Amino acid sequence: MRVYKLKVPSSLDAVETALKALDSRSFTGPLDAGCNLEEGIRIVKLERLERITGSVKALIRVLYKVEKRKLWSDLYDFKFAINAGELEVFVRRISGLGRTDPDFVVSELTRVLARQPATDVRSV
Repeated sequence: MRVYKLKVPSSLDAVETALKALDSRSFTGPLDAGCNLEEGIRIVKLERLERITGSVKALIRVLYKVEKRKLWSDLYDFKFAINAGELEVFVRRISGLGRTDPDFVVSELTRVLARQPATDVRSV
């Protein structure tokens, strides 16, 4: 399990909105295709999103496609919580080859959160 602590002003409502914004987005860049890096596409799919008291849980699949090859994917279980003003992210890989670690999803989520308008309302 990986744990991230982000100093991003956020609420659980903002996290939910950011996760929905990432759903079905595709990103072009280098991918680990087994024996070398190849240009390809990553697609983030939000398979499940649920709000539990004090946290948000998400099941996220990252699909990978390189030219002239089939798709493969990694499935991650995310849990987001606000603790002492920090966004804590707990990540566990459920299945897949793990060729791209969850840093990719966390960094894209951080970008989306940074673009959201600030609010004074905090979810707990």
